[in-house]
Amino acid sequence: MPISRQFLVFYCWFVAFGSAHAIAFFPAPQAEAHIERGLNLARAGKLDQAESELRVAATIAPSNPEVLSTLATVLAMQSKLGESTEIFRKVLQISPKEVTARRYLAANLWQLHLYPEAKQNLEILLRQIKAAASFPRLYWKWALGTC
Repeated sequence: MPISRQFLVFYCWFVAFGSAHAIAFFPAPQAEAHIERGLNLARAGKLDQAESELRVAATIAPSNPEVLSTLATVLAMQSKLGESTEIFRKVLQISPKEVTARRYLAANLWQLHLYPEAKQNLEILLRQIKAAASFPRLYWKWALGTC
């Protein structure tokens, strides 16, 4: 029986971070159906219905950053910036290195005229991008024993 890609990713998370962390990042199959329907509805421009489906998914998988980010994005698309911002903050509490959530949070904060907090998030984002860009160089230096 072949092993699914999702299982392998889950197993790696489980080994690296423990069961609670791994389970938080992989929604239950019931949530996945709602996520898929929500995404399809959002693509079709039916944002109210997409929001409903994603709220159900978020109830089933309340610690999943992907579910929460998707819900927050749909809320922002409906100009519900306050609620969207709070959900993006929650995502970053769960997964502080989530680049897309941080970028969208900064955009929300900017639109809400919360410029100092938007600037702070953009600075964090810039540091994350710089760190990610330097990683391959550092990895190869380490692998070749030159650092």
